[in-house]
Amino acid sequence: GYGKYLGAFTPSRVDENDGYTLYSFAADKKGPICMQGAPFKMSTREGASDDLIIYLQGGGACWTGTCVASTTTAGGPYPIGWTDGNAERNPLGDFDLVSLGYCDGSVFTGDNEWPDAMSGAPDGIRYHHGMQNLSAGLDIARKVFPNPRRIVLVGSSAGGYGTILGTALVRVVYPKIPLFVINDAGLGLT
Repeated sequence: GYGKYLGAFTPSRVDENDGYTLYSFAADKKGPICMQGAPFKMSTREGASDDLIIYLQGGGACWTGTCVASTTTAGGPYPIGWTDGNAERNPLGDFDLVSLGYCDGSVFTGDNEWPDAMSGAPDGIRYHHGMQNLSAGLDIARKVFPNPRRIVLVGSSAGGYGTILGTALVRVVYPKIPLFVINDAGLGLT
């Protein structure tokens, strides 16, 4: 069931900005969306190599009674660390890049809504649609970069935890491409 949202969503807006293509998805409560109803956003950047890095941004997490997470995303990468396009500072800097914004509190794994009048959601619902967000981003990845030589799936903080499920979903999208995973957050312990 990992792939149940693949092919289901298309961006509502596409913009070019400083070498990046930014994709925004309408704030559809049944699809990709941020936790409090803001649009989900992600971006791509063409690199000089035939390799691909898929970067899952971090930004906190939510539990039943506590939620400390980003609720909006600009969608574009901060050009530091894993997403720095300078190959002298980043050994993956010349890779093609897919950067998924993080804004749903479910470490890219959620597939539900949660009633929460305290977190600031306009309609009292937290939208934990990480699975939809990740699936929409991977659909864009496959369209823009259909046949990379190899893939590095990397995530920082909450995005690092997202690589756990993300590995399975990337494998569904790219079944035969060599895949390397970097969880820049720690083990998925509960």
